[in-house]
Amino acid sequence: LTRQSTHHLMIRKMAKGYKLFHSTHPAEKCPQAGVSLAVPDEIVDACHKVSDHTPADLQGYMQHIEVHLPASKPLHIIGVYCPVHTSQGDDTMCTPAAHIYRAGIYKHIIDTLQDSITATRAEQTERQYHVVVAGDFNAAAHPSDRPGKQAKCKGTHQPGKLCRNPDCM
Repeated sequence: LTRQSTHHLMIRKMAKGYKLFHSTHPAEKCPQAGVSLAVPDEIVDACHKVSDHTPADLQGYMQHIEVHLPASKPLHIIGVYCPVHTSQGDDTMCTPAAHIYRAGIYKHIIDTLQDSITATRAEQTERQYHVVVAGDFNAAAHPSDRPGKQAKCKGTHQPGKLCRNPDCM
């Protein structure tokens, strides 16, 4: 067995009792990179439908599924791996343009949330579906939170406010 095959067998063994949903990098140079969601078998078995909404251009950085449970609104589950955003805009891992992937991930999450809110406002009803987002965002509130980074915002951060400086994202 290759190292990768052994790794996959180990994950399957640890995930016994769970259905795994994978989003992996299609690139040859980085086949091990990806995101997985583990949903208990009882939930998957009770679902009327499970749909994959992972955008093709975000494979390996996001896994987005929608589950339809009886007597419940649909649930969107989004698992995320945001590559590290450096000041040069490149990733130390596999991608030459981490900032492009990060922007795509954020846009997909925001669009999913806005669709739920828009449907609620337009129809004057409750939220149309629920959304859970979790993962590794490689986020830092301030550049100084990252090792070796100098604070570049010079005090512009305010509690509860999102800094729009790309060096802080």
